[in-house]
Amino acid sequence: MAGLPLVEVMSIGAIMSRCRGWCDLRKGVDLASLIANNDIMISVEIGVYNGQSLLPQAYAHKAKNLGGKAYGIDPWSASEALQDDAIHMAPHWNKWAEQDVNFQALYESTSGLISEFGLQNHCEIIRSKSENALDSFEDDSIGLLHIDGNHDYPKVKKDFDLYYKKVRPGGFIWFDDLYWPGPKRATDEMLATPNLLMSAEEKYSGIDLNLLVRKRLG
Repeated sequence: MAGLPLVEVMSIGAIMSRCRGWCDLRKGVDLASLIANNDIMISVEIGVYNGQSLLPQAYAHKAKNLGGKAYGIDPWSASEALQDDAIHMAPHWNKWAEQDVNFQALYESTSGLISEFGLQNHCEIIRSKSENALDSFEDDSIGLLHIDGNHDYPKVKKDFDLYYKKVRPGGFIWFDDLYWPGPKRATDEMLATPNLLMSAEEKYSGIDLNLLVRKRLG
């Protein structure tokens, strides 16, 4: 998978099996491979849930042994998880977010998993809305940005617009869940805007469509 040694793929799989979420092994390995193969020192994930795609990034930073770190930004809040755009999904999703999820327990579980797998020096979680964490990162510093927060169009667009300047030239931006209308609309607009990107590639994760793009150089 994605050029990583089998032992590392197995280690990533073991970590992901302990996390709740919707990220499959192929995506976890792809994210880790981007870090391993491109000497990425800073990766940032917007929307962590239980760390199923964040911890593989932290593992890659640790295995690379260059002092890199994965940052996970998430408010762990029911009100911030509510969706409006996906009419067919929103009622069920919002009921689940408001009634079935203990976000405080999720936050504590994610923190515990980082410690359990010895990733404390290579993973930091920021309990905040993404716009409030923006100043934690210098411009042109992020090598990999994973946008997987709230899927409503205004919020996906805001995450991209705010963090684009934080991604280094030639850096990677990974968008999750293009089958949802918000990410699809935001990425369509991005792809139609000249002079933003140097490449774009569709990626499949389970039954979901993702998009991996690279920021233009210079």
